[in-house]
Amino acid sequence: MKIKKIETAWLSIKSPEPQGLSGGYMTHSSDALCRITTDDGIQGVGEGRGASLPEICSIIHELFTPLLENENPLHNQYLWDKLYEATHEVKGKVKPKLNSASVRGALCAVDIALWDIKGKAAGMSVCELLGGRPHPVLAYIQKGFYVEGQTLSQMADEAVYELEAGGYKYLKMRVGRSGVGEAKERVEVMRKALGDDIGLMVDVNGAWELPEAIEGAHALEPYNLTWMEEPIPRTPRTLPKDGYDWNVELGKLGEETSIPLAAGENHEGLFEFNELITKGRPKYMQLDVAKRSGGVSEWVKVVAICQANGILMAPHLVPQFHVQLVAAAPNAFIVECGDNKRQHPSWPDLFPGWPEVKDGYMECPTAPGWGLTINDEMVKKHGTIIHWDF
Repeated sequence: MKIKKIETAWLSIKSPEPQGLSGGYMTHSSDALCRITTDDGIQGVGEGRGASLPEICSIIHELFTPLLENENPLHNQYLWDKLYEATHEVKGKVKPKLNSASVRGALCAVDIALWDIKGKAAGMSVCELLGGRPHPVLAYIQKGFYVEGQTLSQMADEAVYELEAGGYKYLKMRVGRSGVGEAKERVEVMRKALGDDIGLMVDVNGAWELPEAIEGAHALEPYNLTWMEEPIPRTPRTLPKDGYDWNVELGKLGEETSIPLAAGENHEGLFEFNELITKGRPKYMQLDVAKRSGGVSEWVKVVAICQANGILMAPHLVPQFHVQLVAAAPNAFIVECGDNKRQHPSWPDLFPGWPEVKDGYMECPTAPGWGLTINDEMVKKHGTIIHWDF
């Protein structure tokens, strides 16, 4: 078996209602796509996110494609190493003139597609390839965004509606845009609306440096939070940059609060995840196989390190891939789902085979590979094509 063709394109579809984070609004649903076809007709589907979509697709097309053509796609770790060595120097730094996040997004897209091919060639789901038993996985819904003109009461009502519609037992909301007092008010309204039996998480999106994060954590401790997510920024805004380490800062925060911490969505590769685990000591790991991490091949390594350190896997978004990975992980906790109509209007239609949520659990596909295809008509209508054969 050999790799015959590599296609890549990107989509950006306007969301019907901007969803606000602590630092701004999400206005579009965006995906970089990769589809790899073998000489015997097997197709693997991949996705990259979290960086410039044109750059991700260009890296796949211009740098990775010549290195992948005519290689055996089943040798996916060998191929991952080959692509990594072509784009990185020692200790995980990308080569000059390359953007780290874009390279990682491209690696993710290719690696996810290669795992799809491996599963289809074996006649097994990715979950089964990893030794897991496909089964429904606990899921949570993310709501409680900053929405222009929306009152806190309306925010809570909308969250309760989505929670009940999917039978979810966990919900995540955003805080951090306007300081600790505002965060406490938002959480208090949401907790009152949800009641005490629903697990509630907060995502700070890196808005709080350590002093404010400690203050915020203490203010939110009475609300019985499942976790506080990414309170610490990668780069400080007011603190001295010399000697600053966001992983160390997260570890210091953990010593000051009873709220479990979650992080990892924006870490890049095994070196950074190891730093997060050893210095930051989160309770929940949020590695995203389509965003900066390096894909499934890095996921399996990080899972093992997390298991050895008592950290549970709670990956960030893209549940169409993560549901199988969590189902196979020995230290699994939960997958993240969104209100796709408002946040990710492209996803269900773009990926036929999208797994459903029933009674707060996401169904785990049992078809070979990811159990997904890519909707060519949607790519043709909405995509910016780098190289795609219709």
